Amino acid sequence: MHMRIATWNLNNRSRNQVAWDVLLSLNPDVALLSEVNFIPDDLSGYAGLFETAMGPDRQPRRFKTGLIVRGEIGDAVPLRARQPWVNEALSVFTGNFVGRTIRLGSGEVLHVISVHMPSWQFPYREFTTGDVSDVMLPNYSKMYMSELLWAALQNSMPHYCRDVIVGGDFNTSEFIGSSKRQHEANREAIRRMCELGFVETVRHLNGGPVPTWRSRQKNAPLKHQLDHLYVSGTLRDRLLRAWVCEQGAIFDKDLSDHLPVIAEFDSPG
Repeated sequence: MHMRIATWNLNNRSRNQVAWDVLLSLNPDVALLSEVNFIPDDLSGYAGLFETAMGPDRQPRRFKTGLIVRGEIGDAVPLRARQPWVNEALSVFTGNFVGRTIRLGSGEVLHVISVHMPSWQFPYREFTTGDVSDVMLPNYSKMYMSELLWAALQNSMPHYCRDVIVGGDFNTSEFIGSSKRQHEANREAIRRMCELGFVETVRHLNGGPVPTWRSRQKNAPLKHQLDHLYVSGTLRDRLLRAWVCEQGAIFDKDLSDHLPVIAEFDSPG
């Protein structure tokens, strides 16, 4: 049997049962979810785990980041950077990256990390006065939590004994911003993940980005793939299909301003 992974930003919608109906109709074995405001009482055979995301003022947001699994949810996946200040920052701004070891009904064990990438600049000077060039994107003066996630994965990946799935709203697109420097910074953030050994499933099988986000600006073109599903290890070779949900099924019903991303994999071995 094939394994199906989905990721979706539910855009902090309240009492959004219809969105959950759509999600469950996709029949994922694992779903990595962000900006979750409403969680149904009955998840129909899924185990779920969610954590409240912390905001820029160090106060809890109204939404959660998490995952549902057709199987068992185990211990936390360690995200430890070699930079102490990064680890301190991750311990303060919890709930934006939620990682767990999971066991599917098939018996396969995976490391999964659900991502909600805040759009606000990260206040790194609250945690260090030292040199941050080993974390910050080159030739860029701003830092975001994407750089913290990368620093933690860079240090942690060699210690993981399982294939890794990292998925969610990364707020990363090479078309974001009005300057060449902004575009290059976003491309570098995507390239960094690939250098860690990940493949972004949608880009890999479709030859480039596929839009997943609709801007609130009237008549704005649909061009940004902000939502990504990265896989490592044997999952790269087992990847069969990857696609983005039909726009009409989500946008026309105002279920979210993001589209679900889905990938399907061959069985191990």
